[in-house]
Amino acid sequence: MWSFVTGLLSSAALFHSYILYPWHMRRAARHQEDFEPLESFPEVVILMAARNEEKHIRPKVLSVFRSSYPKAKIKFYVGTDACTDQTDPILEELTTVYPGLRHRRFEARTGKPGIIQALYEELCLENPEDAILVLTDADTLLEEKTLAELVLPFGETNVGGVQARILAIQPDQTQATKVSAPEIQYLEREMITKQGESKQGCVMGGYGALMALRCSDYEKVPEGFIVDDFYITLQVLNQGKKAVFCEEAVCYEEVAGDSAGEFRRKVRISSGNFQNLYFF
Repeated sequence: MWSFVTGLLSSAALFHSYILYPWHMRRAARHQEDFEPLESFPEVVILMAARNEEKHIRPKVLSVFRSSYPKAKIKFYVGTDACTDQTDPILEELTTVYPGLRHRRFEARTGKPGIIQALYEELCLENPEDAILVLTDADTLLEEKTLAELVLPFGETNVGGVQARILAIQPDQTQATKVSAPEIQYLEREMITKQGESKQGCVMGGYGALMALRCSDYEKVPEGFIVDDFYITLQVLNQGKKAVFCEEAVCYEEVAGDSAGEFRRKVRISSGNFQNLYFF
């Protein structure tokens, strides 16, 4: 009897998680959410950790500083995690071109959460409390209007976090592989789910490729955490604020077709998710 009941409840939970909930979010995501224009652009502080990103680092920096956002209000801080390629020299060159770009080299392996925390403690405290903190990844490219759209929702005082819309691209523009094709489909479903959650009240977890929050709302990530984006978003919700999805804040993330690399990434993300599940 108990095994039957347990099996029934498990089946119901799976049906809700993988069929009913995504269907409900897809229906909710049909209507675009509009945000009122801001009276003035706030200062934007972008933090990013990079590890051996010589292929992506220059296009990334260019996509930030070639945006329509006022250049004087962009500060882009990059921490490099014991790189062994040309990432550091490329960044040093770019700092001579863009005054808003600052680079700190971490000689020992530190990890993304540790680097973001160090950059925040050292640099973000120099900025005004109403500044917007943007977290992003090296392989994510911004559209010209992305930053301007990303800060719009902060015109509402109850908004504490904003999730950008991430679109997947193939690294070599060839046909999707057996690994990258389902990754692209997953990312599309994930964005629709977050958009639907936003219509229902709040996005439950951030996607670290591009997300934003108020500098004053940032909470220190505990030591040893592997994944920080989910933790940061949930702490915003714990403060009584909401996180929303901004469909017009578009950026592009490269989806690799390497099965071994994707497997390692999934292991890291899954381990981090269990940490967050235990913590909260």
